Amino acid sequence: ANGMTPIPVHDLRRMRERHGAQWVDVARRTTLAGRHESGMPVFRDVLDAQALTDVIAWLGSVQR
Repeated sequence: ANGMTPIPVHDLRRMRERHGAQWVDVARRTTLAGRHESGMPVFRDVLDAQALTDVIAWLGSVQR
């Protein structure tokens, strides 16, 4: 998985491009709270602190 999606606004590889220096905070909030309008589930009760750190690190690795 590389974060690519056919919907450009949801392309996870462009979070840094879209959100600038706040991309990590946006990613963390979105991962924990989900995005109901787009079908992304809430992960607040699923991911522990280390798993969330790992998700954010992976997202950082795929940024353009």
